[in-house]
Amino acid sequence: MYINHFGLSTDPFPLTPKLFFVYQSRAYGETMAHLVYGIEQEEGIVLITGGIGTGKTLALQSLLSQLSGPIDPVLVNVTQMDWVELLRYILLEMGEKPAQGLGVADLVQQLKSVLEERQGRGRKVLLIVDEAQHLDVQALEGLRLLMNLSSPEKPSLQLILVGQQALEQTISRLELSQLNQRIRVRYRLQPLTRKELEQYIAHRTLVAGSEQPIFKAGAVDRIFELSGGIPRVVNILASRAMLAAYVEKSPKVDHRHVRVEDLPPLSDKPEAPPSETVAPAELMAPEEPAAKPEPKPAPVKREVAPPSPPPPPPPPALKPILPPEGVERSRPNRQFMMMTIPVLLLLVIAVIAWQLDLGSIRTRMTAPLPDVPATATLLPATPVVEGQVPDKAAVETDDVAEVPVQPEPEALINQPAVVVHVGSFRENARAETYLGMLRDSGAQVFSESVAADGETWVRVYLGPFVDTLEAGALIERLSADGLVAYNRTIIRES
Repeated sequence: MYINHFGLSTDPFPLTPKLFFVYQSRAYGETMAHLVYGIEQEEGIVLITGGIGTGKTLALQSLLSQLSGPIDPVLVNVTQMDWVELLRYILLEMGEKPAQGLGVADLVQQLKSVLEERQGRGRKVLLIVDEAQHLDVQALEGLRLLMNLSSPEKPSLQLILVGQQALEQTISRLELSQLNQRIRVRYRLQPLTRKELEQYIAHRTLVAGSEQPIFKAGAVDRIFELSGGIPRVVNILASRAMLAAYVEKSPKVDHRHVRVEDLPPLSDKPEAPPSETVAPAELMAPEEPAAKPEPKPAPVKREVAPPSPPPPPPPPALKPILPPEGVERSRPNRQFMMMTIPVLLLLVIAVIAWQLDLGSIRTRMTAPLPDVPATATLLPATPVVEGQVPDKAAVETDDVAEVPVQPEPEALINQPAVVVHVGSFRENARAETYLGMLRDSGAQVFSESVAADGETWVRVYLGPFVDTLEAGALIERLSADGLVAYNRTIIRES
């Protein structure tokens, strides 16, 4: 209606995302940078969150339009389903037809076969789950376990989770701690600033065909005040303001045309966390309750209450007990106090030092270390003997270097199926302690020695296992018991 009035060729503020209206704001640019980085670096899981209407879907559309190379994108944007339904939906989006009545194990096996077939053709699957805040804990944990179907050295599956800020709260729950730890790339979209909002409106009207600014500075200030910089709310307020200016035959949009009653309903505004679903005060339109006729009070039969008893007398005031006259009050021995205070301080310092040293020893004895450096070379297998004293060079330092994935020891090549690397140690004694803890928990373990930069490291492995599902179940149990803080699955052919 107002398009011709302002000399435009199309509506500059449609509610549906359109790529040719994309404005390169800071939040949009950083979102795209995180997505592209996660894909190029083959990071397993990427998390993108933001309030309602901040541009998450538009960023996904832009990403899908730019994808190229050996990547098969699979977009899941219907997420109000359980884990079994989600598995079937993923297979359908990949062009497969799962049979009716299949359970989780059969569906996972079918998905594994599809991933292996595509990896054999040199392709990998990029699974994008939009509106992921609707997934329950079981579905989110199932998606994490799907990542175990892919080899860390050559992944065939990547996962991008996109959702509202409630998704962050769900993932931070204790039962999803393993999923939270595996998210290497994450970003939260922020609203537009005042300057960005002005450029956003000018960009959209220019793309729509305007040859001169339509919105005055006062109108831009008012839109920013009411919208909080949320792009979807900005589109609604700007569109209604242009309609109001058209009705008045005004060539420009000023602050009078931006009205608080044009704000969208609460469901279209940035939502608070589930426990605090309250709209910001500045986004709520003031409403006055409709006046209702006051009902006439019914006649009430009054009764005379009996007189209340008099209050009890107050208790007598307590007087301090003072010594008799002529007797001086006793005072603490000043010399005794001066001798006691230093002794107490020394005791407190000694207790604190003992606690700190005990915590340091406990941490060093129980925490597995990351992998060895990339320059490591394999040494002959060195068995860990109960009570063996490590050599001097192995115990001189506890420094740990976090390093990339290593080629596997030659001694493991002939072993079947799957093994899991859970830690590396410079000291045989620490490796022996950790191996004993894992054996006590019922796990099958073994170790190998490697050399790196003139030092000897001891690698600790779980397994071998029949498949990654068996390995994942054991890792999940050991992680819940606090025995495994790092793991890398190694898949081998028989």
